[in-house]
Formats: sequence, C-alpha cells, structure tokens
Amino acid sequence: LISLYDNWALGSRALSNALVLNDHEVSLIHFKLASHKELADFQKYPLHYENTHSEQANPDFLISGYGIDINMWSNNEIKLLGDLLIELNPDIIGLTTRSIYEEYIGAVMEQMQKVESVVTVAGGFGSTFNPSFYLDWLDYACVGEGETALVKMANAIDNGEDMQKINNLVFRSNGKLKYNDLEKPEDSTEDYLFTPKMEDVFHYVIEDNVLTKTDPFLSNIMKNDPFYKSLYYTICGRSCPLDCSFCSAGKFYQMYEERGVKTARRRNRPVDKIIDEFKYVEDKNFKKIWLMDSYLMGNSRYLIDLFDAYEKNIKIPFFAQFYPDQIIKHPEILEKACQAGLVHTVVGIQSGSERVNEIVFNRKVSNKQTIRFSEILSEYDDLKIDYHLITHNPDRKSTRLNSSHTDISRMPSSA
Repeated sequence: LISLYDNWALGSRALSNALVLNDHEVSLIHFKLASHKELADFQKYPLHYENTHSEQANPDFLISGYGIDINMWSNNEIKLLGDLLIELNPDIIGLTTRSIYEEYIGAVMEQMQKVESVVTVAGGFGSTFNPSFYLDWLDYACVGEGETALVKMANAIDNGEDMQKINNLVFRSNGKLKYNDLEKPEDSTEDYLFTPKMEDVFHYVIEDNVLTKTDPFLSNIMKNDPFYKSLYYTICGRSCPLDCSFCSAGKFYQMYEERGVKTARRRNRPVDKIIDEFKYVEDKNFKKIWLMDSYLMGNSRYLIDLFDAYEKNIKIPFFAQFYPDQIIKHPEILEKACQAGLVHTVVGIQSGSERVNEIVFNRKVSNKQTIRFSEILSEYDDLKIDYHLITHNPDRKSTRLNSSHTDISRMPSSA
C-alpha cells in the first residue's frame, strides 16, 4: 500500500489492519511526509493544503504542507519507490490518493507497473470521485470504503478467483467503465482502525532521498520532527453529516445514497474499542492524542460515555474538534471532555462573511453561533483554541478548490 504526504495514513492503516487480520502480508509505504518549512511565496502561490499552527510557529513562521508545492518528490525518490516495489514483489499494489495529486500522480503509478504480473488498484477520495482517471493507469479503482474489497481481492489472488465481481470495484471492460455494486458499510463492521496486529505490518518511509524501514508508529522518523513528535493520531468515527464544499468527508457518503445504498451519515466506533486503542498506545511515549474527526459528533449519551471512559482509563491529554451548535445546546459535553483531558480544540471561522460561508462553502454556521461557541470555549482557561481561516478562495465557477488554511491560536472571540 502506498500513501502520499500522510504520516499517519489512517485510511491505509485501516486497510493494512484488515489484511493482516485476514492472514495477508502487508507493507505500507509512506511516500513523502507532511513538511514544515518557511515558504516566502506561500501567500502568493499556494497550490494545495497548507496551514500554520501557532504552537509550532514561535519564533519562526512555519508552513505545514501536504502537497507537492511545498515538498515535491525528487527523481531519486521516485526511483527509490520503484526499486522498493520490485524488491517487495507484491501480488497487489494499492495506492491511496486524493484528487489534488492528479496532475503529478502518473509518475507514481508508472513505478507500480514495474512489478511483473501485479494487480494494481487505487483507493481513497481520488478514485472514489474520479475512477476513470486512475483506470487509465491501473487495473482497478475502489470507490467508497475499501477494507472488505481489498481483503476479497487478496483472497481472490490466493484462491485463483475472478476479482471482477467484487463489490466497490470499478474497471474497464470492452473500453467502458464497469461499476460493481456498492457494499453497504455497516455499524457492526470489524473496527479495522486499530488492532494489536498492526505491528505485523511492514512500514517504509521515503523522504529526503532516503528509504527508511520503520515501525507502525514511525518512531525513528517522528522523534526528530518538532511538529509530529509525541502525537498519536486516530479517529472515533467515519464521515460527517455536513456538506461543506471544501471537504470530502460529507460527500463521501452522498455517493452511497446516490447509488441507492442507505447508510448513516456518521458512524461512530464502539467506545470500548476506542479505549482499547488508547490503552495500547499509552506506553508508547505519546504525549498527546489527536482525534482527527472533522467533527467529533454523536448523540450526547455516546460522547459523555466516551469521555467518562477516557477520564477513567487514559491519562494522555487530547485534541478534538466539536460541532458548534451541539456544544451551544449541550455545554455539558464540553465540560465532560475537559474533565477527561481535552486541552486543544478548534473554531472554524473559514470566512468572516456569512454570505461566503453559505454560498461558496455551503457552511450553515452563522457568525453569531461561531462567536457564542468561541465564548463557551474561552470559559476554560487551560483550553488551547485554534481559529481556522480559509484564504485564497476560488471563484464560484472553479471546479477544484484551491484554498489554504491558517490557524490562529487563542484569538479573542470578538476578533
């Protein structure tokens, strides 16, 4: 499995966990990492997603970037990737990607094809929303969630079976795209986001023209990174019930509905599984847990149970992002979170203009709600708050969002 610009690569990790739990051997290649650099022309020429966090930007103004504009791969790194794939000689190569890389991703897919008789597949938001692009290079594109499909592909290799009937796969047949049915994601699906068997997965990092073998926590890489050092990343659930134009989290499950497959717009993991994960990593020297959910949402009972269990079992402080309207209506959720160890959160301003937020970003949070939410957060003196702003916005006719995010910590709520 190949993941780009994603140190933790949660999607690829879930895929690899699914495979090792089903007795398949997996290597996960982190091709290029998120970078942190001073970038003088950032404000004039942003290309993809960059941000600055005040916690890491003192005294220097550092840009954290996930795109090719800030950390483009070299010819040598592409060669290292191809040589590693030939050495590993896998039966299947999977690429997890996003649409923002499509202008350059062909170089990576060329390296995938250097392995003889290999089956190639793309997954992630890129292939989900634009499978035809990847099928110009690869055998299959996987749309939607891929754990079950990839396990079935690996089983088919072992058993000599046909892959073309596996749900969620798209492929070319007689020059036309063939879409297989979508498999409904179930709340009861195996929680592949964590398993102790993840330590059976081989991890490689290609960065700074060097190939490094590492562990599932990228320990020998992250220990020298001032931004990611001692941070553990995970999520408590999948998808988001909102539909912001700059984010794919909500659109992902609209695709299921458009294909006639009804599924919950937000699916939370069982509380006990989340706590088991945190217990497992607690002795790995992580200083902070970062919950990457676009919004940590759920019914009030679920969230309070989660924070009660966290307070009882886990001693590591954590970051989470909450939906303003839910906290305004149920401030007891925030109180429980802070008691459990919440030390860092976010207010998404995005734009100070309600018109831009509603028309361009399809974001239905009013300025009044944002200010009230900020005031509630600011009642907790020890809670670090970042304020998210989107700059360099496209006009409404743009087909691809080309924005960057700036995080400003502890701005007064009246700002």
